[in-house]
Amino acid sequence: MTPKEYEQYIANIFQKQGYKTIVTPYSNDWGIDVIAIKGKEKIAIQAKMYGNKRKVNRA
Repeated sequence: MTPKEYEQYIANIFQKQGYKTIVTPYSNDWGIDVIAIKGKEKIAIQAKMYGNKRKVNRA
């Protein structure tokens, strides 16, 4: 799964809980990957995919 596919996966989880979701552009998104909205609630989500060969580091 690519990082972009993972962001869509996270958006789908929130959609199943009744949220309208927006997956932001891959760059210049101020660190926000998904916006989830339900009623007056608005959540900014930063999704991180770790494991396998992806290191936890932002050099």
